[in-house]
Amino acid sequence: MKLLIEKMNEFGLGRGRVPTIGSGIAMAQSDLLQNIRPAQMEGFITVVGNRDSRGQEKIIEEFKAATGEPWIGQNGIATYGDMWIMRDALEKAGKAGRRAVGEALRGIDITEGAALYYPGCRVKFDANGLRETAGPVVVQWQNNKPLTVYPQDSAVSEIAWLKR
Repeated sequence: MKLLIEKMNEFGLGRGRVPTIGSGIAMAQSDLLQNIRPAQMEGFITVVGNRDSRGQEKIIEEFKAATGEPWIGQNGIATYGDMWIMRDALEKAGKAGRRAVGEALRGIDITEGAALYYPGCRVKFDANGLRETAGPVVVQWQNNKPLTVYPQDSAVSEIAWLKR
């Protein structure tokens, strides 16, 4: 991917001139900055499962202060939220049994606490154990950093399309 982004920039096709869409958090992780200049990523879009969202400003600042990372990505925010949800499910189940924990998870419908670590700030599971409120998060590189641009209730910026 590095070579593709570099060549697109070299030929004047990067930085949003040609919409470029990827998939996965790797294209929005801070580790990427060890291999490519952030300006070369301008306009690049990727689709992920979780990312910084509106309403998470305090969480994001605490994460940045504790880790020294320039931003919080899917792995940092989702994993932390996942652990709180599992803790809640284990406490509700009263034991570590698979069925008991599964039943407790299916009963979760929260908008506070661990829910704040997910887009839309709500966590609810259906009868099959799937998170009803889960959906794709679209991230676009703008001004040298990746920003959530969709869904609208979680977006910290609007998507930027190149204007001619």
